[in-house]
Amino acid sequence: MSLWTRQHFPLLLQVTLTNSIESFYSELKKVTSSLYGLIGAIHGIVNIDCKKRSKAKSASFDFRIKKVSAYSVDNDILEEIQKFPFPFQQLIIKEACAVMNHLEKGKGVPGLMSLDCSCLFRH
Repeated sequence: MSLWTRQHFPLLLQVTLTNSIESFYSELKKVTSSLYGLIGAIHGIVNIDCKKRSKAKSASFDFRIKKVSAYSVDNDILEEIQKFPFPFQQLIIKEACAVMNHLEKGKGVPGLMSLDCSCLFRH
């Protein structure tokens, strides 16, 4: 019966499958097997690894190579500050700017009369 129906209705001649639901699930299986199968999981892991590596490279660049700049700090002092890793540079610049603002207001140097260090981790 189905062969006769296909031969006598031109619309059915164009359709290769009579079961459209079967073709839908077949196509769905092709798409989702690559996403949720073992290969899809491996692709996901590789993509996440690539993202993490690029973030690590960026963080490494920021920590070691990136240099801070400040308009209110003398160039000689700035060159010495730039020898430190970037997060420390930011902290030192904040302190240097705070001391310079303190001096501009006419106040004395806050407890920096000697260069002696009494830090426990240094001795």
